[in-house]
Amino acid sequence: MNSGFTLAEIARRRLGVELDKAVRDAFIGRAEGAAFTDEELLYSAKDAEILLDIHTQQMAELTAEELLRVYELEMCLISVTVRMEYGGVCVDVDKMRSALPVIDEVVRKADHVLQEICLNNGAADVILFERGGFKVLNTASPKQVLAAFHKMGIDVPSLNRKDLTDWDSQWAAKNGGTSDVSISSIGEDGEDSEYNVGFAHPVLRWHAVRTAAAKLSGTYITGLLNTVNPTTGR
Repeated sequence: MNSGFTLAEIARRRLGVELDKAVRDAFIGRAEGAAFTDEELLYSAKDAEILLDIHTQQMAELTAEELLRVYELEMCLISVTVRMEYGGVCVDVDKMRSALPVIDEVVRKADHVLQEICLNNGAADVILFERGGFKVLNTASPKQVLAAFHKMGIDVPSLNRKDLTDWDSQWAAKNGGTSDVSISSIGEDGEDSEYNVGFAHPVLRWHAVRTAAAKLSGTYITGLLNTVNPTTGR
């Protein structure tokens, strides 16, 4: 699966173009004032030229997805991001570590509710009993979650936020924000009301809670903690 984000990987995936990155090895240790070969000049020009074709594709996609405003905001942050990349940022390691079990508990709770919803609403094909309860699907698997959604009448083409939001808006307008989905131990106006995730349907609410908490835990806490320099703390 070609899912990397180096220039060579993006060029291969988007344009079907192979870039020979071995050429750049000749740049290392080059004597000052040494002339570039024709091959090296062509390599450098191709690296720059191919960016235009990639940019054209990406801008078309951003326009189609109505994400140009997000793109503009991110472009404004480039200089800040560069400074962060080179100088690092200070993080409160102790506070991040103390937050981790709290967020992981939210993931566990949301996972439990989703398992229960699927079981009670005919979306379970198998039941795996564990020491701490049971599982009927892997809530971290987009394929399994999407299949479970379809079995419960949530007919979305994907788990893309826009697809979920569009379906949820139509569902809320049609049903007045009420659902016939059964949640036996947690009421629709109960514990989940503390999580404001922008969805009316209870299944989508809990899916969004689990997804957001797991992202926060794995990417923004554990991921950052693993990159903190032990000497500088940045």
